[in-house]
Amino acid sequence: MAKSPTWKTLHSSSRQNWRTPPQLFDRLNKVFNFQVDLASDGDNALCERHYTPLDDSLAQPWHLEPGWQWLNPPYGRDLSLWMTKAAVEARKGAKIAVLAFSCTDTQWFRTAWDASREIWFFSKRIKFLDPDDPDAKRTPAPKGSALYVFSGATDVPPKVRLCGLDGSGWATKRDLKRWQHQLDLGV
Repeated sequence: MAKSPTWKTLHSSSRQNWRTPPQLFDRLNKVFNFQVDLASDGDNALCERHYTPLDDSLAQPWHLEPGWQWLNPPYGRDLSLWMTKAAVEARKGAKIAVLAFSCTDTQWFRTAWDASREIWFFSKRIKFLDPDDPDAKRTPAPKGSALYVFSGATDVPPKVRLCGLDGSGWATKRDLKRWQHQLDLGV
């Protein structure tokens, strides 16, 4: 079946290594204190400890890693593999924050919904960095994004939060501190 022009536009990037904006990561890192970057290419690692394609992150036991883990996976057709892995590893005790599109119409979103404790929807599209030209003008992602927070097994629907990218949106600094406390307590 041929893909529509809209689908082709939304999935037009030939690269899967777009970088997370440092300002966004820094804000989230203040809440989570990430210990491991689960999907880096080596050059774009956001944590001292990180996995590269040579490490085959999907084959690693994430639940054995200490603390919170950061995951901005490749956004291609294999995104469902990453979400399923996060769900499985969370049931084993891993604590993972996954930055991905907020595609509520996909099967992987249903997997994330069933297994995550929280989903933070961002009020604006994220402007990822071009890995080949970090100084290039940033253009927004083709879709909205969300942070999927996995922490242990759960059988209740996730808490849904609406967040601004710069702290001036729906989530305030006070909200972020309160959420950090709740995450620390496993609430």
